[in-house]
Amino acid sequence: MSHVPQYSPQAALSLALLKSAENDVDIFVEDSTHPAAWTALVRRGLKVSVTVRSVHAVGNKQAVIAACRADQAPRARRRLFIVDGDLDVLTGETMPKLRHLYRLQKSCFENLLLHENSYLDLGVACSVTKTEQDVANACNFVQWHAEILSKLRTLFFVFATMHSLGSQRQQASVGFRPFITQVGRDVVLDSKKIRTGITDRIKGLLADFGARRARRTFARVRRRGSGVNGDEYISGKHFLFPLFAIHFRTKVPFRGSNNELMVHLARAFHSSIDPGLYRRLRRL
Repeated sequence: MSHVPQYSPQAALSLALLKSAENDVDIFVEDSTHPAAWTALVRRGLKVSVTVRSVHAVGNKQAVIAACRADQAPRARRRLFIVDGDLDVLTGETMPKLRHLYRLQKSCFENLLLHENSYLDLGVACSVTKTEQDVANACNFVQWHAEILSKLRTLFFVFATMHSLGSQRQQASVGFRPFITQVGRDVVLDSKKIRTGITDRIKGLLADFGARRARRTFARVRRRGSGVNGDEYISGKHFLFPLFAIHFRTKVPFRGSNNELMVHLARAFHSSIDPGLYRRLRRL
């Protein structure tokens, strides 16, 4: 996995100044693990006349916000500070009103890579004899994606409830592996394991915070999540992207790393995944 250093907010701003000769604009992000993929996605969104050779990883959401807050004075340099959506749409967390700050409409960077058309060119290149339609039929992305989101919906309501209450028990970072099973060549989410995970966490919430408070918070989360697409809060980092990478490899003879897969998908970033981000990048 590729890695770039994380910097303090002021150090990140200073580094951006040092790299100003190689970047026409400055892009600040949380993630330090996928710099090549982030850079590829940003290039996809920018006008062709704008050059970016690297993004600046600040470390986490609060650090990006702090860097943005420290860079509010008017100046000619164009810049954008990007933070993840995380569980905010469920918890009701708001962003400070700062110039140049953008919160993703999806849970995180990895969610931006998953679109029904993003993988087709790569699938054709790997398969040689297959057409785009063959790859699309094999992957059946729309159905696969909808089923994954449906199975994980309530689990992430519970994760959001835990986050809202300040639970110290393991949340989304537990990842997808405790909830999967092998069916032939396919790795699928196991509904029984998911129900067990939900039940265990609800029991923990009841024990830690009491039934009334836990149920009231869960009900509030569920109301906020009503009608909201699961992509906005279900983690691409810990669940959706790694599950897609496994699924893709069972349908297409792709032999590269997950990081290489990310770069390929980022180069095909589709504006409809996060129209707000696309608009902000095009304005730079």
